[in-house]
Amino acid sequence: MAPELGHLLVPVPRRRSPAGKTGPPQLRGKPQRGVLEVPPLRCFRPIPERPKESRRPSFSLLAEAVAAARANFRGSPAEQYLTVKRRIRPIVASMYGVGYGLPFPPVSQAVLKAAQAHRLATDKGWWIWAGGLVYAEPPLEPQMIQVRHLRDKAYSKYQTWGRLNRPAGAWRVGPNTQALVVVEGMIDMLALAQVFHDHNLGNKIIPLYLAGSGSTRAYEWLRETAERRHLFLIPDADEGGKDWLTNLRRHGVKGEVFFPPDGLDPDEAVLDGWWPFPF
Repeated sequence: MAPELGHLLVPVPRRRSPAGKTGPPQLRGKPQRGVLEVPPLRCFRPIPERPKESRRPSFSLLAEAVAAARANFRGSPAEQYLTVKRRIRPIVASMYGVGYGLPFPPVSQAVLKAAQAHRLATDKGWWIWAGGLVYAEPPLEPQMIQVRHLRDKAYSKYQTWGRLNRPAGAWRVGPNTQALVVVEGMIDMLALAQVFHDHNLGNKIIPLYLAGSGSTRAYEWLRETAERRHLFLIPDADEGGKDWLTNLRRHGVKGEVFFPPDGLDPDEAVLDGWWPFPF
């Protein structure tokens, strides 16, 4: 059977004949000089062309699911955790658009497929952020989603999907911003935002954090920003905080460092009244 057009033809190895020769009978014997012997067509088999790999859906499609998470925040375990245990007021949660992860959010099939492609949802349609505190950045067309898991048997305390080219919280930076405070985690950022709001600082000083391990562009953004604005770094008071600070310096990020007192985390320290900033 003749192969179809567009297929690649490759020779099929033939079994060795009893006489020690290979190939079909008509190819045995001494070839004639000046004659190119070509195996018959039946000695070839077609190889189908490899289908082109489809690109993953855009991460920003998940904005519909993030909106559903925000709509279900009030009265949820995530609100209870954030306001009671971590002392973050609802106005700050609303300003940053945090939400509550539903196991099966009411989204379109296209959004579900996008979540499955980015491994935010399982093949059976269950969303991994279920029962957690959800934060998306930037708020309207998210490029990163992070969840603070609240269930006991979660994969880890925090889990992140997507990647940012800037630190989380940078969407609030504007022309009037004079200083930036970089911390390790989401709750630290929210606590600092609350304290700055109470001091009527507006957008003059903005808290940021590096979601996950950060990216090369995020470090570049911090280095460039430090040339125009004050940059403060507040690590956690543990070995992880020291490693975090070392990693920032390894990437050339320089700023004034403040260590929280009494071994407290930054969010606990500032909510208890700690104010290290020179203004």
